[in-house]
Amino acid sequence: MDDPHPETTPDDLVTGRVAPRWTTVIEEMHATAEEYADAGWETVQLHPGDVTVIGGGAEVDRAGLDVLVPGEEFEQLTDAVADRTFDAHDVFRTAEGGIVFLLDVVTDAAGDVAVFVPAYYEATDAETLRSTAADGTLTTHVRRLRNDRRVEFDLDEPALFLPGGG
Repeated sequence: MDDPHPETTPDDLVTGRVAPRWTTVIEEMHATAEEYADAGWETVQLHPGDVTVIGGGAEVDRAGLDVLVPGEEFEQLTDAVADRTFDAHDVFRTAEGGIVFLLDVVTDAAGDVAVFVPAYYEATDAETLRSTAADGTLTTHVRRLRNDRRVEFDLDEPALFLPGGG
């Protein structure tokens, strides 16, 4: 007999809460990237398969947001960031249904390249992010599935990633 109440996992709940708004975040990323491109910027748009809040600690070599992107996009990113300093962020943030959605537009000092990093996390993980930024910096680690290399972006205003700005 079929179970009328199939077991629901936390991942199912997150996916159900993320999917509708995530589509809008990606659409907004594309529109914003088009504006940057029209203004002469080289743009790199990432499409994460997963985003995880990492609290750090003795067993973990990093803390902040871990953003998993497709291998081809990761290669495009590493080519674009080579020999460049990225020092500015425009962060667009909203919260809906217990999920914080972000679009971090990271730009280089020369004004040539804009990297678009969409992300999301459960609002209950905000305290973990806040504690990882105790030194005043929050790091976004972008990696491919193989996890053999990462591109890291440091945000000197961590409150921009937190619900309500702090």
